Amino acid sequence: MVIDSPFLSVMSSLSDLLRVAARETSPHILPECSLHIQQIAREHPAISELLLSQAQSRASYLMPQLFLELGYSAVVGSNMDAAQRSATAPFAMLCLSCGIADDLIDSANGGFTDRMGLGCMALAIAAAAWSIVAQDSDCTRRTLLGEVLSAFVADGINTAYREMQYAKTISFSLDAYLEVSSHKAAVYTEHSLLIAHAISGAAAPLRHTLSDLGRSTGLALQMLDDLLDVDADGREAPDAPLTYALFLRSTGQPLSAAYDLIDETIERSKRIADSLPHPTRLIGLLDNLQSFLHYYGTFA
Repeated sequence: MVIDSPFLSVMSSLSDLLRVAARETSPHILPECSLHIQQIAREHPAISELLLSQAQSRASYLMPQLFLELGYSAVVGSNMDAAQRSATAPFAMLCLSCGIADDLIDSANGGFTDRMGLGCMALAIAAAAWSIVAQDSDCTRRTLLGEVLSAFVADGINTAYREMQYAKTISFSLDAYLEVSSHKAAVYTEHSLLIAHAISGAAAPLRHTLSDLGRSTGLALQMLDDLLDVDADGREAPDAPLTYALFLRSTGQPLSAAYDLIDETIERSKRIADSLPHPTRLIGLLDNLQSFLHYYGTFA
């Protein structure tokens, strides 16, 4: 289902888009996965208000849930059951923890209380995610998820190192920007789709297809997020890495070039998705992403 323009007119962030897309494509996943967040809030009352008001609306929480669900559907042709969804929720929680930690890095000018709250949230959610995996009674699944979470953390650290190196460059390079960006959101999307493949028992060759799809779509999402950041607040910190959209804005060039590049990347993702056995819902999500892009592209 493609989002109608009245919805698009009130969206201003990637979180807005993913929240609406979740309601349209997988309306059941948000309330089920939010049970874990509610449990953490009960166990940590000092940060419960912050958790309940912010956590479930973040792109870093919505993105892995959507890609887990839709990736599984694309290879199996049906939804994950409640047990599978509950067992894989720790991955979405760890993604959320990393997203909150990223906000902490970006909040250089934030107040002490805000920074402390973000740090405590990130720690509490990460600890809960590992605890849930450790308590899984299915030994095979527990091992699988433990390996995936470890690989996710390792990839996240490597991606952070790449971004630190990129931030040191003086002149802008589109190739360097794309190389770094292809790893950022893709850490979430690619691992989500690979978990979906692992628990589905699908044929081995589909793993490569899902990996390609995760990298391509992650790149599109990262570039779109960078574009929205420029339209909203500009750089979040004085020493933040230079993005393509910010480079275009700072050099007086039209942002349409960034929109075109994102559009091309989404089209590539749709071609990859179309090779999967049951791609309808995944392509629907990509169509929604493209509708969002085209709507805002008219104002670029």
